[in-house]
Amino acid sequence: RLAPLVAQNPQEEMAQRELMKGHRRLGLALRSLGKMDEAAAAQNAWVTHAETLGASQPTNLRWRRYLAEAHEELGDTLQAHDKLAESTSSYRAAAAIARQLSARARGNKDYLVLVTGTSLRLGDILLQQRDWKNALAEYQVSRDTAHQLTSSDPSVYSWRQGLAIAHQRMGDLYLLDGNPDAAVKECARYLELTLETYERLTHSNGAF
Repeated sequence: RLAPLVAQNPQEEMAQRELMKGHRRLGLALRSLGKMDEAAAAQNAWVTHAETLGASQPTNLRWRRYLAEAHEELGDTLQAHDKLAESTSSYRAAAAIARQLSARARGNKDYLVLVTGTSLRLGDILLQQRDWKNALAEYQVSRDTAHQLTSSDPSVYSWRQGLAIAHQRMGDLYLLDGNPDAAVKECARYLELTLETYERLTHSNGAF
């Protein structure tokens, strides 16, 4: 019912957001049922709608963010369906948009978080395809962006966790690529961050 409303009044922002939430929820529900083709169709509809909104309102960065999230969700579904090439394309699109947003709104923490996550996902799918060089490059972007976030506020648990995961992924990659010295360095940093987080949680009765 919302689609005609949005078509008639492109400025109806609340309806636009609800329509995209509907695509997202339908895609997640279908994916949970193992209906991957239907889930991908719902998420493709989300991508198309977000692209249309972004084109009609190029200065509204919110629509670009929704587009990045749509590509990310679609990539998850395609990866679960073993469509690695298509999943890589979706993750690459999400990562590119996230970096554009971060460049246009420097210092915006939400966009930096988006860069961290999309780069990590892209690195994972590239690693799965044994593309060591490009996977490493994505993990480095994720690590550096997470480091920027944690440096601005070390008290945010999810940011520190993102940094630790990036180091862990790099350690795994170096092991697979036959570079044990680099793997030790990254794994040691992952362990250090994990222990620091554990100590913070322990000393604060579970509150980070």
